[in-house]
Amino acid sequence: MGIRGVLGQKLLGLYLWGSYVVGDFDPRISDLDLVAALSDDVDAQELDGLAAMHAALARRWPAWNNRIEVRYARLATLDRPADGGEIVSISPGEELNRRVSDSRWSVDWFVVRDLGRTLFGPPATELLAPITRERFVASVRENVASWGDWMNGLRGRRGQAYMILLACRALRSVTRGDQLSKPAAGRWAQTVLPEWASLIERAIAWRTVEDPEPRQAPDAETRRFVAELRRRILAD
Repeated sequence: MGIRGVLGQKLLGLYLWGSYVVGDFDPRISDLDLVAALSDDVDAQELDGLAAMHAALARRWPAWNNRIEVRYARLATLDRPADGGEIVSISPGEELNRRVSDSRWSVDWFVVRDLGRTLFGPPATELLAPITRERFVASVRENVASWGDWMNGLRGRRGQAYMILLACRALRSVTRGDQLSKPAAGRWAQTVLPEWASLIERAIAWRTVEDPEPRQAPDAETRRFVAELRRRILAD
């Protein structure tokens, strides 16, 4: 049973986004990112059904286990994320869970609406409310401001690569008002931050190679880079 089988007529639209639509999708390592727009919140019975469905998907396609991210939210929550509606979410490293929306989600919904590939329902531009570039940029800054010590939980070279390239993407977003894939944002950042070009080049390479020290904490150079970009982004 798939998403439509669990949610029935409550499912208004299903959209594929993330690296699959912004570029640099790599089936070996990339996640699949989806958003399900609903007419109402997910109830307890539906939550159990979705959890069983995701578990069945992981068993059937083990290569995609822990690499599928889906956000389930009613249309009003997608249109007005700052109102604090509910989002049911499953993402790498997390079980299916309920969380509260806030204005930081505008980053995701901006990309879904503008670039999302329709899997079910009308085009996202017809279903979701517009988000201005000014709101998108403000949401990027809100996300960056909330990073805090989040990097302390990431490990290994792939964890460092994620931090470095995410910071590059945030800088690109507040500079140009768009969103690139993380590798594309890294390549852009190499041109505007030549002093960090070698670190960014290593980060791009680290994404796709075996990690010799997967439990290693972020090194001092990575921490300095992320801290510097965070200051730049929040100072603008």
